Formats: sequence, C-alpha cells, structure tokens
Amino acid sequence: MSDDHSTTLTRRRFLTQGAMAAGAAALPYCVSASALGRGGTVAPSEHIVMGGIGIGGRGSYDLGYMLTHPDVQWVGLCDVVKSKREGAKNTVDSK
Repeated sequence: MSDDHSTTLTRRRFLTQGAMAAGAAALPYCVSASALGRGGTVAPSEHIVMGGIGIGGRGSYDLGYMLTHPDVQWVGLCDVVKSKREGAKNTVDSK
C-alpha cells in the first residue's frame, strides 16, 4: 500500500481548492468592463499618461498631436510664460 498523500483529498484540501475555484469563477463579475477595455473604453494598462514642461514651439505641436490619440491622457502642464501655459490648458480642457 502506497503512502502517497498527493492524491488524498482531505477536508482542508477540499475547502482550499473549492475556495480557489469559487474565487476564480467570481473574478469576471468583480472586474468592471471598462477596466478590461470593453465597451469602447481604453484599458488603464493601455493609457499613456503625459505631462508637458515648456509648451511653446515643439511642445505645443506635441501636445496637439498627442491629444488626437484616444489612449493619451494629459495630467499636467508647465510653462513660465503664462499665456502659453493657459492656452495649452484650454486646449487640453477642450479635448
């Protein structure tokens, strides 16, 4: 008679495996569709989060170009020239 415990189903092992199976089955109900990128949204793992420092010249071109992409999110802008900074902020806010 073999003393192989890897195939023996104890009460503790049954409860552990049952809980793991129930958790795996419930996972799709806990994660929202938008977190997975369904329903026309972009999944958070696919977002590009950007900030701009010095928004004059090349920076304003980059800002305008990147705002055309749905997976880009601007979170911050900085420029020492107030008019450029506010103009860039208005551009981001209007998008």
